[in-house]
Amino acid sequence: MKGGIYTDESCPICGAKLVDNRKNGLTCPKHPKVYARNFRVKFKQTHKRFKDYNAADQFLSYLRHDVINYDPRDYQKKNPLGFSNLAEQWLLTKTHLKSFRDVKNHINQASDYFGNMNIKDIQYGELEDFFSSLSCGNKSKHNIKSVIHNFFKWVWKRNRKTFSKDDFPDFPVISFTLGYRKIVSKEIQWQILEEIKCIAPFRAWLACKWLATYTKIRPGELIKITEGNIDRDNGIICITHAKENRVKYVPMTPEDIDIVRTLPLAVPFIPFFRHEKSGHGVKEGSAYGRNRLRGIWNEACKNLGIEGVSLYPGTKHSSVTALNKMGYSPEDIQANATGHLSSAFKRYLMPDVERSIEMYQASMPGKTAKSSGTNLALKSGSS
Repeated sequence: MKGGIYTDESCPICGAKLVDNRKNGLTCPKHPKVYARNFRVKFKQTHKRFKDYNAADQFLSYLRHDVINYDPRDYQKKNPLGFSNLAEQWLLTKTHLKSFRDVKNHINQASDYFGNMNIKDIQYGELEDFFSSLSCGNKSKHNIKSVIHNFFKWVWKRNRKTFSKDDFPDFPVISFTLGYRKIVSKEIQWQILEEIKCIAPFRAWLACKWLATYTKIRPGELIKITEGNIDRDNGIICITHAKENRVKYVPMTPEDIDIVRTLPLAVPFIPFFRHEKSGHGVKEGSAYGRNRLRGIWNEACKNLGIEGVSLYPGTKHSSVTALNKMGYSPEDIQANATGHLSSAFKRYLMPDVERSIEMYQASMPGKTAKSSGTNLALKSGSS
């Protein structure tokens, strides 16, 4: 049989090596009353020390019984298959992602829960318990699940010789429904922008105006635009930090081209939307932070008595819905205005309430079809 139990001790009487008597310990062949006190299990590439013979014997029996699934990394002191250890390695491959901060936060929540538990021991039940322990909503749980699933795929891909498809755990189903965000009419949107013009620097107003105009640009992408990303001659905004991991080109309106041309030229690498004065912890010329435009928008809404409309829905979502009411089709808006590549676009396009009511009225019993002029109501007793 493979493997065995050994000791570094020798008989104090004759100096002979102590050997396994396969009953109750390691003894001297000539002096059977001399027993070892420290034990070492050797099995292939695994060496592990014990102070109890029964524990060492049980461990060796387990290795022999499960020899088909034997993996020496499961028993190494550095625990290379520990969840936290692997998560640290995986994060090093994700530092290039724009969403790295969120990815790191999600995987660290799992690391805090599982610690250095062997990743092969984490199956459906353990994952279900982890998600149940989270206090966030199902949308956030779904995002965390996506990150962990991606992590597990990476581990399995790197260890194909050891892990089989059957070893890959099933993940719990986490359902959620995306809610619609509150939007405003174009008239109210314009009032908010006019208020921003009164309370904020010119470039902050222009940034909010552009978010309402160029629905292809997200707030996070907008604040990363540099002077060099704007082609003043041809009227093109070049988005190099797009969420879709591709460069986006956004044509500007003649009005905005004229506005940009009135601004003084600066070196290409300077942020276009930047602080024009120092103070309150910011440096002159530094780029707007994530909360800069959001705070200005919220202040303008507060001044106007408008509640519950945040920056993104109040600009992009409101403009997209207005375009649809103007007669532009959803397909046309998606292809030429927003550039959405996923079904998320459907959540941004609010239905035309008046159009919906008109259709509901037309579908009421007893109404007459407009196209043919034929009464659709069934007379009593007709078939």
